[in-house]
Amino acid sequence: MNSAAELAMLISFFMSILLIFSAYWEAIHICNTPGQVKGASFIFFTTSGFIFSLFASYFHKFI
Repeated sequence: MNSAAELAMLISFFMSILLIFSAYWEAIHICNTPGQVKGASFIFFTTSGFIFSLFASYFHKFI
């Protein structure tokens, strides 16, 4: 069980880093775009990044 929790924590940790970085990149892209923009991808990346960071902190308890 310990190795499954470690694997889940690592996957969640790296996914949260990837999604938060993608949200940052999307925010830069939105700021450089003139006119009206769609921010659905930014909201999705930010929310998913925080959810995966919560998963990582949850699985960290079992290590």
